[in-house]
Amino acid sequence: GMKMGFKGPLIFLDVDGVLNTLNSYRSRALEEQLVQNIVTLIHVTRSNIILSSTWRLYTSLNKQILDLLLDHNCQLAIEDELLPSTPIVPLNNHKDYSTLVPTNPAQLQKMYAKQRCDEIMLWISQNNYEGPWIALDDLPLADVDSRLSSHFVQTNPAHGFTLAKLVLALCILSIPSK
Repeated sequence: GMKMGFKGPLIFLDVDGVLNTLNSYRSRALEEQLVQNIVTLIHVTRSNIILSSTWRLYTSLNKQILDLLLDHNCQLAIEDELLPSTPIVPLNNHKDYSTLVPTNPAQLQKMYAKQRCDEIMLWISQNNYEGPWIALDDLPLADVDSRLSSHFVQTNPAHGFTLAKLVLALCILSIPSK
């Protein structure tokens, strides 16, 4: 159908390792201080959230994030009563299936990071979005795709979206694009 025109900055949001940490993510729990930091970012920059996390694949998890942010008085664009989310790009994104999925964890992480980048960039092109945006993720997105280098804050999954990362994100979203 018709795409809604997105106003204001966008935050492409990963959840595990961002709004929770290695201590909490197995229980799908979110940590209040980390949530408070993302809420501050949304309020100060008047951003909208595009869910890029694997949480977007489950309606209940998408709704959990949305409800939490609405409870914190965030004004957000909503599609079909859920947070908008990035499209799904197949993991290798190459038709060449002779390249087997690597077992080496570093290579696997790179592959997941590349997939995440492709999904974010595809959302941006499908929505003809030209405004400011940022991706928050614990995967090394900018290492695998230079298009994200000036739009990226990488979290440490042991600590999540800390105050220091919030300051960095505020700086990036405050710089006028082009």
